[in-house]
Amino acid sequence: MKRHIPAASLLAITLLLSGSAFAQERKPASPRGTAATQVGGKWGTEKEPRYSGGKWIEVDYGRPIKRGRESVFGTGAE
Repeated sequence: MKRHIPAASLLAITLLLSGSAFAQERKPASPRGTAATQVGGKWGTEKEPRYSGGKWIEVDYGRPIKRGRESVFGTGAE
């Protein structure tokens, strides 16, 4: 029984090292996108033509990357 423990640990270490050699390189994440607008306010007069009194809404979203595929969203109906 004692002879099997070093062999099993050697096998486990070998498998871990070989698995890390085949690991894919870390690719950068897709770039973040943002959009912003002001809502709920009013336009001023002709003398002061500016938008005031509103609140800003900002949306932060992810964008898919193609990365070698033919289409980002699949092939669609044929």
